[in-house]
Amino acid sequence: MPEAAARLWRSPPSDSRALAAEALLNRRLAPHAPALVILEPDLTVETLVRSGRVNVLPISHPEQENLVPRQADPPVLRAIERLPTGTLMLVQPRQLDAPVKPMAVPPFARKGKLVRIQRLALARIRARFRLETLDRDPSGLAIVRLVARRGADQP
Repeated sequence: MPEAAARLWRSPPSDSRALAAEALLNRRLAPHAPALVILEPDLTVETLVRSGRVNVLPISHPEQENLVPRQADPPVLRAIERLPTGTLMLVQPRQLDAPVKPMAVPPFARKGKLVRIQRLALARIRARFRLETLDRDPSGLAIVRLVARRGADQP
């Protein structure tokens, strides 16, 4: 029985990009340090779990947080206002301007897109910062640095 539990803990990734995402985080951040991660919802969760990190944004699971905007949005926006210049963020560059997932279809049918709360977070981050690419992976993931925009409000 303990062997079965150990195998579960070392299970193969649900999404192979989670390993690439974990490697990018490990190259750029201290072990187990919180990370600013905005990826497809399931990939976000798997990446954070596999890397033993928490998201800098108070989003535990994007699909779930998306369901009650009046509760989820204010803490996310406050966290973004506290982000300092130089913060690193793990993103999918092709998702930066992609349309949001519609709520009317089941999550498994919306694979490959960000949800509304993630889109809101990205819009606010991009209003405050330019995204400077530091590291890329062939799987379509990148680590970017948040660089202050001229005239943008800074905490």
